[in-house]
Amino acid sequence: MKNAKVLSALGLMSLASTAALAASGPTLGSVLDASGVKVSGNVAASFRQNANNAQNNFQVDQALLSIAYQPKEGYGAVVDVASGDYNGQGGSVGNPSSGVKLSQAFLQYKSGALTVQGGRFYTAAGYEVFPVTGNLFVSRSLTFGQESTYHTGLRANYAVSDSLSVVAGVNDGLFDNAAALNAMGTNAGLDNGTDVPATTGHATGLDNQDSVTKNKTLELGVNWALTSDLSLALTGYTGKTQDGSSVASGRKQSLYSLVASYNVTKDLAVAVNADVVNTGVNNTDADKATNIAVYATYAVSDKVKAGLRVEELNPKGSGNNTGAVAAVVSYAAAKNFDIRTELSDVDPQGQKRSISGAVQGVLKF
Repeated sequence: MKNAKVLSALGLMSLASTAALAASGPTLGSVLDASGVKVSGNVAASFRQNANNAQNNFQVDQALLSIAYQPKEGYGAVVDVASGDYNGQGGSVGNPSSGVKLSQAFLQYKSGALTVQGGRFYTAAGYEVFPVTGNLFVSRSLTFGQESTYHTGLRANYAVSDSLSVVAGVNDGLFDNAAALNAMGTNAGLDNGTDVPATTGHATGLDNQDSVTKNKTLELGVNWALTSDLSLALTGYTGKTQDGSSVASGRKQSLYSLVASYNVTKDLAVAVNADVVNTGVNNTDADKATNIAVYATYAVSDKVKAGLRVEELNPKGSGNNTGAVAAVVSYAAAKNFDIRTELSDVDPQGQKRSISGAVQGVLKF
């Protein structure tokens, strides 16, 4: 009897030890981290109200999953898949009817200061970026609406120093959907999903991402951190219209983008995004535009941020300038969840103003 009790006690101790080992065992996250694989993403959804036409709607703005393996030396790869109701987020990627699409997928090789990528990668142009978590505002800017989302080709980045890097690349296509891009309406890029026709979606513009073409686009860029608070990014894309596109092939197209960012204080930051665009649709000055967006962001507290965006599209020759203002307040309800509230006002010359509001929730993982 005594031996039986001892055996029972040993058995209970063994079970407890096994349970403790299981509880303290490696998680999927720790295994991936140890392997150098990073998995991240976001889900963003919003409610929008337009004061002009009393329209309101719920929408899934973006669902994005990113898997990245990027060692400090050697070969790596990145794959991003995304979907959502933003027409302006990457052509078919943002079209609700198209389902889930690749927004980024490339192989990478890194050796010292040189990084080479081949495949599909996000554009280097502009201040705003494709992932929702990279922007403070709920809406997309007008300027973002006339830039690229991604390019398919080769890109090389060389770090000259800790503060200076240069970029060069070649990719397929430039403004394949240039006719639609030229005809962008009142809210092109600003509230994709409620007010913008799907035919004027944003990045069916720069980068003929899925078609076969003999014409290529050259990419050149410089990123320079002049000080710890001031940085400049200059990016240029130049190429020709595509064979089989909606306009005559072989016409010159280009996008030159300058972004200057400055931290005024530890809480206040300002930035300017200036783009010069040539779609090449008509082969005249009507294809050209100068677009400027000015940003100011302020950290009210550890959990609250406020932002203001003022911008204007200036198409050359037509005189039909479009101005827009957006103000946003973002609250970090949790470490991985933000609630954003935004008001925006778009004022196209000769057309009715569009005033709208939105509340968005963004989950990050």
